[in-house]
Amino acid sequence: MQDLSEQNRENRREQKLPNCSGRTTAQVVRYRIAQELGIDPSEVGRGYTFLAMHTHPDKTPQNVQISAAIQSSMSSNPDSQTTCCDDAVTEVLGPDSRGRLRVGGAGICKTQMKKTANIKKNKHMKQGRTKNGRLQLKANWLKLQVL
Repeated sequence: MQDLSEQNRENRREQKLPNCSGRTTAQVVRYRIAQELGIDPSEVGRGYTFLAMHTHPDKTPQNVQISAAIQSSMSSNPDSQTTCCDDAVTEVLGPDSRGRLRVGGAGICKTQMKKTANIKKNKHMKQGRTKNGRLQLKANWLKLQVL
């Protein structure tokens, strides 16, 4: 038992980006962001969720370089935040491994995200959402970061 404890301790030390949200799941973090911004949780991209999950309670990021890279990628390409294959998280951290999706939560894989991305895209087209909605989301997110 002691050997496993030592091995687990060593593995935790070697983590490059440990999660700062504790036992709170990605879905709950996404929902809280949506509630703060006053939008639908499906509109919150992986980049925003990743940044929230890897930021300490005192608002300092877990890794400053990665956080800055994700934020700059999100601002330079806001249209790609609804997909899982070419969004800011994938651009900065590399592609997700097989059967796993960062910030997706339990049981979510790339195939499911690709299918839902098309559904969301069609839904947004029907509701008449444009770039203004994404700009509003970005403005609200920046307000939360400043406060």
